[in-house]
Order: sequence, then C-alpha cells, then structure tokens
Amino acid sequence: TNTCNYRGCTNSDYLANWDTAVHPFPPRCTGNTFCPDDNSQCREKIAPGQHCEMQRDDECSGINAICLNATCYIKEAPLGGACGSDTTMYVSYDKDNYAFQQVIIRDNCTSGTYCVDATCVS
Repeated sequence: TNTCNYRGCTNSDYLANWDTAVHPFPPRCTGNTFCPDDNSQCREKIAPGQHCEMQRDDECSGINAICLNATCYIKEAPLGGACGSDTTMYVSYDKDNYAFQQVIIRDNCTSGTYCVDATCVS
C-alpha cells in the first residue's frame, strides 16, 4: 500500500537506532510462528510444499524442515531417493577489501548424504 509502518516483529534482539521512547521494540516470534523478511507481523509456520522466503528454514513447519528454491521441504530424502537442492553464491570482503566468493549448496537429503543429479548419494 506504499505506507510506512513500524515493524510488527523482528528476528533480532537489537535494531540499530531503534528508539523505544517513540515506539516499543517489536516482539520476536515464538512457537509455531515466524517473522517474515518484511517484518510485518508474526505468521504461522508454512507446511511442506508451500512457498517460503529464500534461505528461511525457520519459516517451514516440521522436524528438519528446510526452504529450498522458495519451497518448504523436510530433510528426509533417503540414500538413492529423489532430492532437490539450491545453490547460493555470496561475495564477502576481508579487512583489506579483497572480495572472496562462497558457494553454499543445500539439499533435502538425510544426514550423511547429498544431492547429485536429483538423487541422494553418500
């Protein structure tokens, strides 16, 4: 709606320059809720197969839940089973301002296995 609002929730215990004299510190979401990236308000966790925000495993419901390619999964794909993965590339800078690249590959395979060509292998 193109209207500025105060944050309705937060994932942090500290917000730079937040003035509690002007507005109370926003609550952290607990239990079966999460705070979305827009910090609008706590929402119910998302069921497997439903849309989640990138890299936000905490949005997904269930034990060993993971958000891959903006979809909630449970990390339960067995050895030899079908799997999915996502790849995220980050660029960081060291104290001398040199860039270095880090690639993170995540999947929904069970512990001790990993996803290659959509199949869990060990």
